[in-house]
Amino acid sequence: MINYSFSIVSTLFSVVALYAISDKVEIEKEGALKWLSDRVVFSRALSVLSFLIACFLVCTKLGVANGILASSVLWMIGASLMLLFAPFKTISGIHLVALSVGAIFFELIVNLL
Repeated sequence: MINYSFSIVSTLFSVVALYAISDKVEIEKEGALKWLSDRVVFSRALSVLSFLIACFLVCTKLGVANGILASSVLWMIGASLMLLFAPFKTISGIHLVALSVGAIFFELIVNLL
């Protein structure tokens, strides 16, 4: 029922986990980003796992070929948005949680109507 919202949130989490361990991007690592950046292997594994979960959910809804294409497009959009907004310090943990809850709530409302 909430496959699309969960796959979007999982994809964004995958991007954030890889963004936290990146040495080429200069950011202030605080809180969860600092915790993830200290655990490189765990962050990579978590990123791959969350992307595979998102890919599996999209593939079950759209089929294999369309699901893989949609998952890769979602990941590229997430990475682009992260690089676009992170230097402005506009993305925080509260924003990601609010986006996740809002997306799941919106999908539940749409599915119930």
